[in-house]
Amino acid sequence: MIKFKLKRIGRKNVPTYRIVLVESTKSPKSRFIDDIGFYDSVSGKFNVDSEKAKNWISKGAKTSETVYMLFYKAGIVKDAPVKKTKVVIKKEEVKK
Repeated sequence: MIKFKLKRIGRKNVPTYRIVLVESTKSPKSRFIDDIGFYDSVSGKFNVDSEKAKNWISKGAKTSETVYMLFYKAGIVKDAPVKKTKVVIKKEEVKK
């Protein structure tokens, strides 16, 4: 499966990311299929080639949670993002 992921670039303590398309089992640092934009987490700026992104999504590419949020802000995807929540069970609630 092909997936959009963030590839970290930039210097120490100043993270900048490229939005790349890569096989889901591989690291974003490996060879990527396509580079469609960038995201600067310090300033909050990002640039995405929306035509390429829409084309790959129509072909079945998935996104990571962070990339999905960026695509939602850019208007590439229409559905609101759903945050995954952890279920915490306290020891008192667990009865054996």
